[in-house]
Amino acid sequence: MNEKMKKALNETLEPDEKILWESGVQSYGMLEGGEGRQLLLRWIICFLAIGGLTAGYVNRGGNGVGLYVVALAALAIIVAAPILSYRQTLGQHYCITDRRAVTIRPDGTVYSLDRENLGETRLYKVDCGGEALALGSLLLSEKDKQLRWRANHPLEDSGYVLRGLVFYRPEQAEKAMRLLSGAEV
Repeated sequence: MNEKMKKALNETLEPDEKILWESGVQSYGMLEGGEGRQLLLRWIICFLAIGGLTAGYVNRGGNGVGLYVVALAALAIIVAAPILSYRQTLGQHYCITDRRAVTIRPDGTVYSLDRENLGETRLYKVDCGGEALALGSLLLSEKDKQLRWRANHPLEDSGYVLRGLVFYRPEQAEKAMRLLSGAEV
């Protein structure tokens, strides 16, 4: 945990609030598992689509530099966004206190979910190994559980009230689950 994250956590903790469990993210490969294969497939489709559109434009006599700049910019965004998301996920830190569950991002952003409003929690095996801990009943009802994506995008309602968090590949996920269910203190 970097200094910015430590400072954010210390500023977030309430007086007498105790940290019961904390963990970073276990290392994994960005293109591992089903979500990684989906990402690779999306990249290939985008490369082919942009390449096809550019080739079609050139075949019809177009030679504008603007199209090439736009195509390269689009490709850069398509490639960079998941890489940045992956790096952000790897840098996260998770805590469970006697009052709430907390995610701290590398930039110092803190998301917390009060334990009394937690609802249902569930452990999911992730296909690149390890587990993800999904917190919040609304999150569990999502049809397509993209746990890696949801770890970077906590579930908020329209009033910006946090409704769900995902701890992606934390160490000792079972212990965290027991703590949240009240079986271990």
